[in-house]
Formats: sequence, structure tokens, C-alpha cells
Amino acid sequence: MSRGYFCSFISVFCFGMMPVWARMAYETGMDPVVLVVLRTFIAALALLALFVARRRLPRVPQGSARAVLVSCCLYAAMMLSYFHACQGLDSGVANALFYLYPVIVMGLSIALGRSRPNALKWVAAAMAFAGFLLLVDPGADEARVGSVTLIIVAAVLFALYSLMLGTRVVEEIDSFVLTFYICIASCAAALALWFLEGRAPFEITAEGFGYACLISLLSTVFALALYVEAVHSLGPITASMLGNAEVVVTLAAGAIVLGEPVTLPGFFGCGLG
Repeated sequence: MSRGYFCSFISVFCFGMMPVWARMAYETGMDPVVLVVLRTFIAALALLALFVARRRLPRVPQGSARAVLVSCCLYAAMMLSYFHACQGLDSGVANALFYLYPVIVMGLSIALGRSRPNALKWVAAAMAFAGFLLLVDPGADEARVGSVTLIIVAAVLFALYSLMLGTRVVEEIDSFVLTFYICIASCAAALALWFLEGRAPFEITAEGFGYACLISLLSTVFALALYVEAVHSLGPITASMLGNAEVVVTLAAGAIVLGEPVTLPGFFGCGLG
């Protein structure tokens, strides 16, 4: 149990810094799709080097291929939605809105008969939903509405992904192996989207590449693998609820590093989330 909490809190910091580094990468002129490609490609290379060093192949247990494919598709779609949304929102607000997903995880778990949350989890879910309502601005411009919509889509997709991690089939898969295939699938999806939209060749600065490396190694390889371990140890509901602490990390880092304003509704919304 203590291992699960340790993995959860380390992943919280790594995930919490991701939207801040993403905004910094966008300021160098980097496109969200390019960031997804770089993030997943670098992470896949790092994991491949790990497998080579260990002299082992990233094998999936027999009968688990379909579960891995579904997990990869859910995460790839979530990642594309999330990074596009980060363009139009402050990093702290984006992450706080994304953390509607623990409420969705709990709701789906109850609907599927997987769990019966106690009173503390109901209170945590209610606080997260209240924070979400504080941060949604119904009178916002079209660009912000589009970004909020993409964040909600990302939250739903990540909730489904979290539930997949809690299944017996996926629990048998090594966390680094699953992360490796998720990175490959996400990179392929981002590249396909890039070519289908007929965009210009990649334009990457040295500074932007550095931020992509931080996101790849800390907010992908380590954070994803640790989150998988946390779900296996604590269950999807508890792990996702603990993940709400990412909101505090992002809000503080956004204010300190990026100088993002912290409004009263935003402060309480992020705090409740």
C-alpha cells in the first residue's frame, strides 16, 4: 500500500509540471501535435534503451493484446485533446478542469458495479466537481469554450483509460511495457493527424526541444509508469483522487514560472479540484 502512495505522489509532481512545460514550449512556436510527436518518440526511445539494457523484449502477455490496443487508443486520443486545449487556457486552469476525471472514474465504477465508495470519496468527488463548475465560464469567448470542451473530452478518455488499468488483464502487463506501446501508438496517431491536415514541416527550436525532453522523460516515462503502479496498488478510484494534487503543483508552478494570474474563482476552483 505504501508503495502505491509513493508512486502516486511522485507521478503527481511529474504530471503537474507538464502543462507548464507545454505552455513554455508553445511560446517557442511549437505546435501541439509536434509536441505530442516529440514527447512520445523521445519517451519510446528512452524505454527501448531501458529494454536493451535489461536484455529483454517488451512482450505483452498472451491474451492481452486487445486490452493494450484499447488502452493505447484511449491515451493517444486523450493526449491530442489535452495538448490542444492547453493552447487556450492557463496551465493551472487546464489541469484543474482535466481533474474532472476522478469524478467520472468513480461514477463509471459505481455504474459498472466495481466499487462502493465511502463517504470520504463522495466528499472528494463533490469538491472536485464544485471546483470544475467554478472554473467553467459560460460567458467565455468561442476559443475558450473550445478549449474547455477539449479538456472535458480528455478527462472522459483518461477516466476510461484509468478503468482499463484496473482490469485484471492489464494488471498483468509490466508498467514500462504498457507505457512503451502507449507512446508508440500516440506518436503514430499524432503523425497521422499531422499529415492528414497537410501541415508544414516541423519547426523546432533548441529551447522547445528541451521542454519536449522534460515532458517526455519526467511527465511520460516516469509519470505514466508510476501512475500504472499506483492504480495496480491502490485501485483506479483512490489513485485518481490522489492525482488531484497535481492541480496544486500546476497552479503554483504556473504562477511562479509563467506569471499566470490567480483569480479568486480560479484559486478556489483549483483548490477544490
